[in-house]
Amino acid sequence: MQKHITDNILCRAKNIDGDDYLNKEMIYFIGDLHGGEANEMPFLNTTKFPEQKQMTKNDVLIQTGDFGMYWSYPDTKYFKREEHYLNWIAKRNYTFLFVDGNHENFNIINALPTKQLFGGLVHFDRRKCGCIYHLIRGEVYTINNKKCLAIGGATSNDKEHRTLDISYWEQETLNYKEQDKILQAIEDNPDIDMIISHTFPSFIIDEMLGNSIKKTCLVSIFLDEVYKLLKPKLWIGGHLHVNKDIQYENTRFICNYKNNPVKIA
Repeated sequence: MQKHITDNILCRAKNIDGDDYLNKEMIYFIGDLHGGEANEMPFLNTTKFPEQKQMTKNDVLIQTGDFGMYWSYPDTKYFKREEHYLNWIAKRNYTFLFVDGNHENFNIINALPTKQLFGGLVHFDRRKCGCIYHLIRGEVYTINNKKCLAIGGATSNDKEHRTLDISYWEQETLNYKEQDKILQAIEDNPDIDMIISHTFPSFIIDEMLGNSIKKTCLVSIFLDEVYKLLKPKLWIGGHLHVNKDIQYENTRFICNYKNNPVKIA
């Protein structure tokens, strides 16, 4: 298995520095893409997302977890499809960023090389046609003059139908070290404007879905505490498979799924 991981990373990432776009202009975001399995990819084409024709690499599209494109190894069924989509995304006019969700192969993502970008540490996948960036949990970034905190992950509620290290990974949820890192980031950066997460605080899941099992997720419960400490102006995410835009106190929460990218700056 280790050889497969190594081969896959060599295929998908080259440790080449570059693409330090420090001042972004526009920011859009889109929710779960699931590796293209559930017909989400058309929402990134120029018909659904015509604004991209005027975008440049100084503009950003953020994907809020369950990206699902770093899932397969070279000798497995969906590898070629994922490679096709990754290359297609990398050569878009904009710069593509994502946080991890719960449906990711963390052995692949965490083996990608790292660099400093937007004032924080990112994983990057450098391709001939462009670069894709993973926003790491607990890192603080400044994107288009907005200070953003990345909090990936969630707990899968269907683990009984999945296999460890094949269709789900223990790293899907936040560990204590990551929680401490996030809390320290909040203490050091009380002026954070936006949280980029996969799931949402449990009380927001109540607002968006009602009494859902997803609100029992340990990450969502931790995010309740994050909200109390920070109360940012904007919080974007996915995971819930709904399109909701709600105001709670002074924070705007947006969940986007199977919908055109939403402009947030």
